[in-house]
Amino acid sequence: IPSHTELAQEIANRSIALMKNEGDLLPLAGTRSASVLSVTYRRRNDLLAGRYFDGTVRSTYPRLRTATVERDTDPEVYESLLQRARRANLVVVSIHVAGISYQGKMTLPEELSGFIQDLAAARVPHVVVSFGNPYLLREFPDVRAYVLAWSSARVSQRAAARALLGTVPFEGRTPTRIPPFFEIGDGIQIPMRSRAGDR
Repeated sequence: IPSHTELAQEIANRSIALMKNEGDLLPLAGTRSASVLSVTYRRRNDLLAGRYFDGTVRSTYPRLRTATVERDTDPEVYESLLQRARRANLVVVSIHVAGISYQGKMTLPEELSGFIQDLAAARVPHVVVSFGNPYLLREFPDVRAYVLAWSSARVSQRAAARALLGTVPFEGRTPTRIPPFFEIGDGIQIPMRSRAGDR
């Protein structure tokens, strides 16, 4: 039902929480010639993970390159991705892992966490978007920007991409503690970028 879809999108837009934003990386500049790499971590049977997110990002970054990794992805793949990342202007890592209420347990392979840590060590501009588990920051505390999108639903993927691009504001706040980093209600608020301020 269209009215239900519109309401779901509005809720998703307002839920996106920006928790880290070193160097004011977000919202993104939107330079169409930029080389952007989008890496999606998903369960093997989650075929929609990243589809709507990447599609929305590609509308601004037509040179977007994408890659998908899973729990059993070979370490050599991450090495190849890191080489590609070093040549990119920006890397976005989308992690589609369900949260475990009040437990914060990690379910990421070491190779993925290591890849994100390597991005930070190499000073590659990067963003991690968590589509589910808000506690993942413990695995890579040096990440440059960290965004919570809460769900892999189509509306959440689109909302997260639009927030990164500045076409919807960051106005979400975390409803849970993320020790030792954040308390309930934390979240960086950034208004939607006006057209006059587009970069």
